[in-house]
Amino acid sequence: MTHNHLLHSTRRSFLAMIAGGYAAYPSLRETVSRQTPTSIDTKVYLSHPARFTTRIPTTWNPDDTLRYDYASRDGFISGRNLNDPYTNITSLDQASEIAASSWRFEGNARVSPRRWQGLDARSISSSSDPGAPISLVFVHPTALANGLSIYAELTTSNHFFESTIGAVSFDPKVVTLELYVNTAADFMEAHSIMRNSIRWAELRSEALSTLSRYADTNQLWLAAGALQVLLAAIASAGGDGHNALWTPDVVSRVAGLQASSGPTGQALGQGIGYLNIPGFSGNDDAGRAFAQSIRNLLVEQAPYATVGWVIDLRSNPGGQMYPALWGLLPLLRRGSLLTLLSANGTTSRITQTDRRVLALGGEELAPFIPSAQSEWQAVAASRRRIAILVDSTTASAGEATMLALNAGTCSTTVGQATAGMLTAPTTLDLFDGSRLMVSTWWVGSHNGGIYQGHFMPDLEVAGSGDSPPSAADKVAGAGTRWLLGDDDS
Repeated sequence: MTHNHLLHSTRRSFLAMIAGGYAAYPSLRETVSRQTPTSIDTKVYLSHPARFTTRIPTTWNPDDTLRYDYASRDGFISGRNLNDPYTNITSLDQASEIAASSWRFEGNARVSPRRWQGLDARSISSSSDPGAPISLVFVHPTALANGLSIYAELTTSNHFFESTIGAVSFDPKVVTLELYVNTAADFMEAHSIMRNSIRWAELRSEALSTLSRYADTNQLWLAAGALQVLLAAIASAGGDGHNALWTPDVVSRVAGLQASSGPTGQALGQGIGYLNIPGFSGNDDAGRAFAQSIRNLLVEQAPYATVGWVIDLRSNPGGQMYPALWGLLPLLRRGSLLTLLSANGTTSRITQTDRRVLALGGEELAPFIPSAQSEWQAVAASRRRIAILVDSTTASAGEATMLALNAGTCSTTVGQATAGMLTAPTTLDLFDGSRLMVSTWWVGSHNGGIYQGHFMPDLEVAGSGDSPPSAADKVAGAGTRWLLGDDDS
């Protein structure tokens, strides 16, 4: 289920919203959000916090927001631009006050002046917890095009604060192939769900050894072969198709994708409503349109669904999950919908709150599409008895949508075993604009059940299907009989 292209803000995509583990800091939120510019001249570079290397070019323009959190086994590093359009920050002290009010410090922040890289800055730490994270707030030496200053915040664990802050530079030096490969290897070792099955020291040496054949080490794309060594090892250990390296041109194409097909729906008769939900990959505008079309179909078909619903996820290969969840929200149960489990045992839940919005790890997400009371009233008039149709092409985000629908007490799955890609990847934007995608979470049911392989439906029925289903569609027929209560399979 490729979030989104990959890491966007928390309201933009699933992949962006989940990343691995704050095991050493259980009080920290378990989400990752990052929006970084695509130009190599305006990128924020990061590597493993234990030997952190970041380069902030003097030409850096954070666009609307710049926000990322990167967790590892040893700690975390995060950064954000404090120039919110509604904030109108005009001084370093004001920026520091905003940073000090962060949830990280729980109302016990201590602000201290300091000099950093020749700039006036403020360090912010917890006055009650000496082991808590520390932030540095500063004014970037280059103003935006309109003349406004850029106030930024870097936060890291107490253990790595001085070394991390000391490594931050405004000098866009050439990134070496070794740094490129080590950054990717660090990320995989810290976050892959297969990390405990791989001998990382040996694998890293093997990957780095492939670089010796290249004379021109300034060509970062040459590192792709080394990264494929790492990805192949994850695949051999049992990793799924969510581990991949996207070249810069692929990243650009994915960012501009529009949905190739949309959801469809109709009344099947006998009090049954039908929705077919294909996979979705695309940009934010396309995602909202996709979600809204599901919502519209749901409301349109609700008067005809007095017995229940057939939701067809056959031939849904996945992509981005959240558009489908937002569209289906009036049909989904309140409370837990999905469970996320990392390799280190960290768990998080995707839920629907009483305020009718999705939440991740207890933190409500900004609504992806507008909601009206009438939509919930219309769907509430239908019967929330759901037959979910699946087959071997139901994969990734399609499988996650299946689990969310199946979280209700009056639902069943019908068809054949799914593809078995119930994982969620996290991505790292590399120095040349490439994007590394690594499976970092198992995706499980609302009650914590994890499926490390194919999901077997409740009612196994052989045969292919049509959309809308024909009389010869045995899978849809079995789902209809279950809804009507005369299933004899």
